[in-house]
Amino acid sequence: MTKTVSVSLLKRKKNFIIYSFFFFNQSIESEKWKLSHDNLDLKHDLDSLISFINTAKRTGKWDSKRLQLKTVSIDRIIGITNDETQTTIPLHKEIQYRDERIQVLQAEIEQLRKTQDELTKQVEIFIF
Repeated sequence: MTKTVSVSLLKRKKNFIIYSFFFFNQSIESEKWKLSHDNLDLKHDLDSLISFINTAKRTGKWDSKRLQLKTVSIDRIIGITNDETQTTIPLHKEIQYRDERIQVLQAEIEQLRKTQDELTKQVEIFIF
């Protein structure tokens, strides 16, 4: 009797292990399918962005209306949330604005360096 109970328990344990592996395998296959489709969507987005950039280079305009993305929002790519300005932005204006902003920031940095140098000299005089 103990032998049959023992064999029966072993069969149950074996069946449980097989059952567990089956569901574990199903879970892995499901995750694999999801990752495969996510990868395809990302490849689509990459192709769309490459086309978008090439068009912008050629025409000099950001034409985001034609940009169709599956995983990434257009706002994350372009950084614009206003629908009125999202349609078409001339690249030269965007570059000009950024250049002007860089010049302002560089002037601020230079002014801060001068202030720092003056304060350093004052501290050195005070300490010695």
